[in-house]
Amino acid sequence: ALFHAISAYCNAGFSTFSDNLVGLSDSAASLIIISLLIIVGGLGYLTFEELMRWWRTARAKRTGVRLIVRGQHRLSSHTWAVVVTTVALLVLGWVLFAIFEWNDTLAGKSVFDKLVNAWFMSVTPRTAGFNAIDYGQVGNDTATLTMMMMLVGGSPGSTAGGIKTTTLAVLVALGLSRIRGKRYVELKGRSIPPGTIERSVGILLLAVLVLAVAFFILSAIESVGTSAAETRQQFLPILFETISAFATVGVSMNLTPVLHPASKLVVVALMFIGRVGLLSFFTAVTMRRATAATYVRAAQEDVIVG
Repeated sequence: ALFHAISAYCNAGFSTFSDNLVGLSDSAASLIIISLLIIVGGLGYLTFEELMRWWRTARAKRTGVRLIVRGQHRLSSHTWAVVVTTVALLVLGWVLFAIFEWNDTLAGKSVFDKLVNAWFMSVTPRTAGFNAIDYGQVGNDTATLTMMMMLVGGSPGSTAGGIKTTTLAVLVALGLSRIRGKRYVELKGRSIPPGTIERSVGILLLAVLVLAVAFFILSAIESVGTSAAETRQQFLPILFETISAFATVGVSMNLTPVLHPASKLVVVALMFIGRVGLLSFFTAVTMRRATAATYVRAAQEDVIVG
């Protein structure tokens, strides 16, 4: 119990059971407790601290007790983005997973157990790594949704990986501002600095680039000595494995044990990059001294895009 509690809070996903948590799929209490630990660990320490301060302040106001609570009573844009994005992803994933797997991998369970397992499936792809179902038996819809959840991951400053919830929030705000014709990007009534927007776009582009290169390498390695038909069958499991490794999730469509040793090295590299962080990794790799040319700006010329 202690091992799984720590593993859940740290979003590690390691289990002492050979089938991970498949054997606990009928234990609703265990799945709920583990999922709550995963969520708390994935929020981020700064976010959790601010939420606790905000809750104490709100509680003091309701009871009429005058307490001096340090810090702002208003939630910051960062915490607001983390909470809203996290709740939205959890609820959306819960509903969709229930719809996709209700009569498939969840067949034979009671309605309550189905709902609990669907909830657990919505929580765990956010880099936790636990699984109460066999992902090798899920359909393409569930696998695709799981990959999307894994790519987003948790929140900054947490034990989770992925591109982070705040990155997604900024990108959504950017898209909405462009659709509405606004000049500035706003989030919760506050404008977002251009540097933050550039970093968010950069993180997404780097993630796509890293995943594309890694997926190509894994596909090339695993296709050696296999027929074209077998290669096509491996497409989704390899893509699933690639995103899972990059987001430091750890779930697999039963492909990890049969990977070629060279492919496992690629997976290890992906996990390292995902854990360190894209911007931190590439900044360290390309770090060099600033020169006069660093601050020189070339003549501006427009390019037609879209």
